[in-house]
Amino acid sequence: MVSKLKKRINMQVISFLKDVQFSDKNVSINVMMDDELTKEVRIAFNKKQIMKEHKSKYPITLMCIQGEIKFTVKKEVFILKSGDIIYLKENILHELEAIEKSVARLSINKCENNKIQSVLIRR
Repeated sequence: MVSKLKKRINMQVISFLKDVQFSDKNVSINVMMDDELTKEVRIAFNKKQIMKEHKSKYPITLMCIQGEIKFTVKKEVFILKSGDIIYLKENILHELEAIEKSVARLSINKCENNKIQSVLIRR
């Protein structure tokens, strides 16, 4: 019955902790889902690995699923532990560093604000 529902509403179940692969050389980045509204990305860090300062043209939400991550924005440091979420507007430089072996979920909101409002009003 669940599989019929999945097909009917185009639903997909994804696990951010299943089959995680860590790299000794680089942060491991896997796009888990990508559509016109959002992109969901799994980031796997070994201890001390860094994603150097960068920015997104879209608003982002980062959730630390496992481990501990140092998230730096304009020299302000936030320590994210398992279950913590941080939101950042578009075009803001930020850097990530794994304090310990970690897995994060990056959600990129590609939807314009007016599209979100029209969806909310229709309900």
